[in-house]
Amino acid sequence: MKTSYHIIAMLTTMLLFTGCEKNYLDINTNPNNILAATPESILPGALNTAALIYSRDYNAFGGWTGGYFGKTGTVNGFDAERTYSYTSNSYQALWNDTYRNLEDFYYIEKKGTEKGLVYHAAIAKIMKAFWFQQLVDQYGNLPYSKALQGSENLKPEYDKAEAIYTDLNVQLTAAVALIDGGTANTPPVKPADDIVFKGAMSKWKQLANTLRLRVLLRQSQVPALQGALAAEFAKLPTTAAAYITEDVTSNPGYLKSSGKLNPFWESYNLSATDVATNNSKYVRGTTFIISQYVNAVKDNRVTRLYTKVGGAYVGVVLGENAPLAHTKLSAFAGGIFKSFDMPAVLMLAAESSFLQAEAKARNLISGGNGQAEYTDGVQKSYQYLYKGSATLTAAQAVIDANTYLASNPGNPLIDFAASPNKQETIIYQKYLALNAVNNIEGWNEYRRTGFPKNLPASLESNSTRPDKLPVRLLYPTSELSSNPDNIRAQGIIDQFTSRIFWDVN
Repeated sequence: MKTSYHIIAMLTTMLLFTGCEKNYLDINTNPNNILAATPESILPGALNTAALIYSRDYNAFGGWTGGYFGKTGTVNGFDAERTYSYTSNSYQALWNDTYRNLEDFYYIEKKGTEKGLVYHAAIAKIMKAFWFQQLVDQYGNLPYSKALQGSENLKPEYDKAEAIYTDLNVQLTAAVALIDGGTANTPPVKPADDIVFKGAMSKWKQLANTLRLRVLLRQSQVPALQGALAAEFAKLPTTAAAYITEDVTSNPGYLKSSGKLNPFWESYNLSATDVATNNSKYVRGTTFIISQYVNAVKDNRVTRLYTKVGGAYVGVVLGENAPLAHTKLSAFAGGIFKSFDMPAVLMLAAESSFLQAEAKARNLISGGNGQAEYTDGVQKSYQYLYKGSATLTAAQAVIDANTYLASNPGNPLIDFAASPNKQETIIYQKYLALNAVNNIEGWNEYRRTGFPKNLPASLESNSTRPDKLPVRLLYPTSELSSNPDNIRAQGIIDQFTSRIFWDVN
């Protein structure tokens, strides 16, 4: 555990919309010497850093494990991605940068509560839950109740993953209560400080409800938890308006300057001088994911996701002996890379709809059989991919989505009414909707449900599992060196056999 607060947002706030400083989006800035940092000043930088880490780093990790990304023949390397031979050095940033960002939100919640900034505290609670769920989903047991206390606890004990999940629901419920308890005298969150919802607390409440639903669904197939979860599902709202209805994005005012572009764009597409980045040459969509759109369900979204090469969509197989060079493979298209200043995505509205669809289809919450929410999820996926197009409107997206849904009656991967397994249909379409935008959730949902079926592992996988895929990451070197006793208490951890508690498939 890092022991000092990384209150990066004070500097970030001062420079966020001015573009005067070269490294204004540097997540490793450490202004611990800044005095009197306030929740208001810290919030925009903390939100910006969260979006950077999630949309770039978690998205990348989920791309490799979730069957979305493959290595081109233009480069060697990517050994961990090709073999899953993870070490404590693999993806350390997911742990380290997330905990640093959590320190910011811990400070915002603590000081916000002390200063009567109720809404700031509520936002921090929501973002802490957002992050701790992702940490549990990749690592299992981890420092939680004793974490983020700085020098007061240099070696925090680990909490059980199940216990953390239980408390995430409690914390999100408490955040909703804080928002509901606000009055005319409650200090508002200024739009300039909230680069996600511009101070609209009703939308933060929607996000809290959506995250609660995600947290509960993630555990919903663990047999021993059925009774307790049923009681919690019963407390959830049943109307669509209570959940996220628009894409949750963050934009501090990206600029066409090095270090200030949208982070996923700058890492996987073009530099500030419009030079192709290394990752834009090294990473391409897989044959598996492209074939889902082209062959399995004949989905026109492929035109917004990939370019054609020689008149065809061409993907790569992760781990193949001699992959094609990037020039012979389909590149990501305008639905993914809209512009250098496009917002970074924290959650798609399509995911919210699919979460509701599954909960209703499985009778976990009331209000229908989930078909309306399923249809809405596909429509919202089309709408997201059409954004940025000069000719494709949101209205056209709905028309095209409806045409797609009616295109292949009887196909259980599309036709909700005809599907014998509603969960499979929903998760399959969610998998397609998350592609290259929120890959990590596609990976999380595969481990939970086993869908989509036949998700391919790398041909060089060292796993002995039937699907040849890993199930988790290993604790990072930074934690092994700073908190070794508590890591040893977790027993022997293996990336192929040490499942997260909700992974029961």
